[in-house]
Amino acid sequence: MIRTHVLIREVNPRDLPRVYEIEKLSFEKHAYPFEIFLVYYFLFRELFLVAEFMGHIIGYIMGSIEKRKGLRGHVLSIAVHPMYRGYGIGKKLMFELEKRFKARNVKHVYLEVSVDNTIALNMYRKLGYTIRARIRGYYGDSDAYIMEKII
Repeated sequence: MIRTHVLIREVNPRDLPRVYEIEKLSFEKHAYPFEIFLVYYFLFRELFLVAEFMGHIIGYIMGSIEKRKGLRGHVLSIAVHPMYRGYGIGKKLMFELEKRFKARNVKHVYLEVSVDNTIALNMYRKLGYTIRARIRGYYGDSDAYIMEKII
């Protein structure tokens, strides 16, 4: 029910405080500073999306495109408010971002994810991402995997 009524749209400035609230709830001590969201709003607005349900922001995803060995999409961050997890909202955000990457001729997408985040790892695997490398100390006190997908 919830998933079918979730609107995925580009972020606007009024959304940023709520996006940051979700970031802090999701990543706690590893949360990006608020200024990062401002930077990506101005640099990659069309790849910075929010999930809206009944007028409330319940999740977001930020992406960028790099010109390295062709065009590469980077999933910078994705989070869903804890109350709305398990409804497929993360997948819906990923599908829309990948669609936007494809429209910009991106063929290769990658992301970093904590080795301890089994829920996210399982979602990314189901979406076709594979682990390519491990980065020691990526989060300071824990490691991350680099996961990739050809789209």
